[in-house]
Amino acid sequence: MDPYLEIGEIHRRVFHAGGPALLFEKVKGSPFAALSNLYGTKERTGYIFRHQLDNVQRLIQLKADPSDLLRHPGRYLKTPFTALTGLPLKSKWNKPILYGQTLLHQLPQIVSWPKDVGLISHPGSH
Repeated sequence: MDPYLEIGEIHRRVFHAGGPALLFEKVKGSPFAALSNLYGTKERTGYIFRHQLDNVQRLIQLKADPSDLLRHPGRYLKTPFTALTGLPLKSKWNKPILYGQTLLHQLPQIVSWPKDVGLISHPGSH
């Protein structure tokens, strides 16, 4: 599957139809597969984050308006724990994990529009 315009167009059509998540297993120019439309509907996003969504929303609300903590302190009792559990886990050996190490240019470079910003390089894109 060509990441230059083709994958983006398929994604848009499936998204607008309320379709499923898509896995492109063979992406031209990349040794990696590409996942698309994982959060394609509000219902799917709600299901994926069902255990954290309320806490994350409170965290965002508190970041936007810290004074809300003074007005509604009980609402934010779990908020510090939400922030802490969102941090990356550390290895018990305190060394970087190198399994699956790659370089940015090896990842699928999905281009949705001919002049997409962030395009690393693609033949014919200049």
